Amino acid sequence: MPRDELEITPDITTGPLPASKKVYVEQNGLRVGMREIELSGGEPSLRVYDASGPYTDPNETIDIYKGLKPIRNEWIAGRGDTEEYVGRAVKAFDNGYKEG
Repeated sequence: MPRDELEITPDITTGPLPASKKVYVEQNGLRVGMREIELSGGEPSLRVYDASGPYTDPNETIDIYKGLKPIRNEWIAGRGDTEEYVGRAVKAFDNGYKEG
């Protein structure tokens, strides 16, 4: 559906979060998003898993109409345990019987 036909423009939160920064840990060909949180009192920063994907990465451009980049395609195909197929068209009942 073209953008000009949409009735609602959703608000999407993107960009960095306060008192932290997005970092990546790479291991065995995988790049995992982490968040490095600044702590007070001279404590070292705390690194935690970040499930926000590219949405909080200031180096990414987010366009919800194009979807996310298929960053795991090559890795998944390289495992040799999956099969690609063409899915069926989306039907009204997939979206709660909403038309359009």
